[in-house]
Amino acid sequence: MSSYRIVPAMHVLRQNNRYPKLDWPVDQLQVGEAFIVPTDNGKDPDGRPEAYIRVCADKCAVRLGIKLSCRKVDDGMAISRVA
Repeated sequence: MSSYRIVPAMHVLRQNNRYPKLDWPVDQLQVGEAFIVPTDNGKDPDGRPEAYIRVCADKCAVRLGIKLSCRKVDDGMAISRVA
């Protein structure tokens, strides 16, 4: 006999932790241009941590076939197009 208790699934369902869709101007960037994602305490206004911002930038770059660089600056995270 199992010692695990069976409960209704609605008591254990997780909340959806998705972030809003990005509205970054990545597709408008020319080589040598950048934009800054503002951060406060290591998170953007929607709550994405800096590591997640870097992953999002990489995914955008792969999707568009370009190269992006992320650099932490005073105002937030600078995302630059390098190729």
